[in-house]
Amino acid sequence: MRASHGRIVFLTSVQAKKFIEGHEHYGQAKKNVEDWLKEFSEKEENKNIQIFLINPGHVDTRMNEEAINYGVELIKERSIKAKNEGKFRDPQIVGRIISQMSISGNKFNSKTNKYDAPIENNEIVAISDYNVNFESEKNK
Repeated sequence: MRASHGRIVFLTSVQAKKFIEGHEHYGQAKKNVEDWLKEFSEKEENKNIQIFLINPGHVDTRMNEEAINYGVELIKERSIKAKNEGKFRDPQIVGRIISQMSISGNKFNSKTNKYDAPIENNEIVAISDYNVNFESEKNK
């Protein structure tokens, strides 16, 4: 990776910053990996490796369905609210967005409708509604 100026893409979560009752271990695990990646990237020998983290938001996954069906009350309420508000994102679209950013090293620019905004090393990139809408329309 050092020789090829590789990229590390880590799928993170808002829970890495704000632990939610019943998912503390999940949030702590995400935070631990974020911290390790930051430390890794600060080493001189790794300076040519781009590392970025993606926060995909609410994705329509089995984990979210299980939170709704079996989660502790706070997680259940949060997931039901997001689902009812139409915030659950199609995992296929989220995957396309992650692929675009991983391949290009750029994030989506809503002004140009392209993936042309450079991602800084260790930046946490949130997938936005702009990304989702753009990818949804593009593949109709």
